[in-house]
Amino acid sequence: MSNKFLKVWLLSLIVVFCFSWQVRAEVILNIPLQGTVSPAMEKILDQGFKQALKEKAKCVILTLDTPGGLVSSMRKIVKKILNFPLPVVVYVSPRGAHAASAGVFLVASADIAVMAPQTTLGAATPIQMQGKDINTTLRKKIEQDLLSLLSTLCARRNRNIKIYESFILQSKSITAKEAVLNKVIDFIAVSQQDLIAQLNSLQLEAKGKKIILDKNIQLKYFNPSWFAKFLSYLLHPQIAYLLFLGGLLGLFFEISQPGVVLPGVIGSICLVLGLYALSILPTNIAGILLIFLGIVFFILEIKITSFGLLGIAGMVCLIFGSYFFYDTSSDLLTWNWSKFGYGLIGMGLILGSIVWLVAKAQVKEIQEPIPIGEEGEVVVWENKQGQIKVRGELWKAESTVELKPKERVKVIGHKGLTLNIIKKEE
Repeated sequence: MSNKFLKVWLLSLIVVFCFSWQVRAEVILNIPLQGTVSPAMEKILDQGFKQALKEKAKCVILTLDTPGGLVSSMRKIVKKILNFPLPVVVYVSPRGAHAASAGVFLVASADIAVMAPQTTLGAATPIQMQGKDINTTLRKKIEQDLLSLLSTLCARRNRNIKIYESFILQSKSITAKEAVLNKVIDFIAVSQQDLIAQLNSLQLEAKGKKIILDKNIQLKYFNPSWFAKFLSYLLHPQIAYLLFLGGLLGLFFEISQPGVVLPGVIGSICLVLGLYALSILPTNIAGILLIFLGIVFFILEIKITSFGLLGIAGMVCLIFGSYFFYDTSSDLLTWNWSKFGYGLIGMGLILGSIVWLVAKAQVKEIQEPIPIGEEGEVVVWENKQGQIKVRGELWKAESTVELKPKERVKVIGHKGLTLNIIKKEE
């Protein structure tokens, strides 16, 4: 009886196993790579590749749309693609997308390179982040380094190295049709489904074996984690710059108007996020210090009567600090006036307005009676000065003795709009 039961159990297990094997559809995983080539894109690719291995995918499609980015990140992504055990298809899509600058190298590294109609590829000339050309000696060194990388990538898949070289040497860009005619890519696909159909019909070889897909192949779309998406926005050069400026602006407002709290809190958060992004991006310490110096000048403008000279000096520091904000060494990323101009103008206007309002308040004639003899309560106090609340109003105050918040005080005099107070006798 036990032998019969064992045989039936084994037979059932074999049937279930065979059935599950047959109904399990093959999978292709689509990973979106959009935006600047940066550490955030590296993280999305890592997560996608792990998911592909977990799903036992037949191959991976990287949907690419990028203006370029960091050379360091580009090299790491190329290395990941080359060493990934599954075939990797790089698909420049959707219509209107482009793979410029660092994106060229990602296309060249693909096992199968595909473009959608009305897409472009090229313009990979190394430039400084300010958008200027690099000096001749440095330019040649960088070009030779990038050309050697492209040469090895193109030789691997027998792609047209001459056209790829023109992307660097001549800043050339080509359309999808030109790319396929010149053997820069493998073919053109109008959609993801068309891409899969052509992969199956062409049966191209990748990673040492032909890509043969099942008719019931399932296309899955990888959804990056919220942190990877957040990081991709955070590490955009313009976003990092604006967060840094916004953080400094919030702290400046808190220093000029203590006790408001909210601007200081928001500014602190923005500054921490901005500094995190800047620790990864290729920043220039001189540019950052110039911006800090500009904020210091604006603070001094409030404290010292300089007839606007300190404010002008602060604005000059902000302009030069913004221009030199990122490292000027070679990278496939541009940084010029069009990238930071609007943020800089907005911050200048806000800083100027705050300084003007504070200065106006300091010289304004006192129109309301000073609460001499009135009693109040300490709100903020440090180093024998702070703020008190009298008659429901906040006043700046100073005293010859140290006080604590919530202590009762009495106004005995004033100097301008600053009250002289003493501790109330019990």
